[in-house]
Amino acid sequence: MKFEFKDFFYIALLITAGYFIFSLNSELSGANKSINTLEGELENQKSANMDAFEVLEEKINSQVDLTQKLQVDILDLENSKTAIYRKSNENKTIINSTHNADSLARLISRRYR
Repeated sequence: MKFEFKDFFYIALLITAGYFIFSLNSELSGANKSINTLEGELENQKSANMDAFEVLEEKINSQVDLTQKLQVDILDLENSKTAIYRKSNENKTIINSTHNADSLARLISRRYR
């Protein structure tokens, strides 16, 4: 078998093409490893963010519950304030409507027995 120049040329082309394919394959495998690493990091970050979101959601829900409880407590306090104010006004009216000291003394002594 006799090799001609074109045979050597084809062999050189095949070797060159093989080298380029090998280098592209190396670059692609490195890029694939980088992509896999980044996907893993992104998944870890996503799960950490979801955990933080759940914690924040729980805190928000507890704050909403506390706010609702405080609103109910505020209404109770306002009702108590109104009742105390009304009772105070009634007592002032009773005291102001007494005509003599004996009636006032009886009123006060009856109250503190």
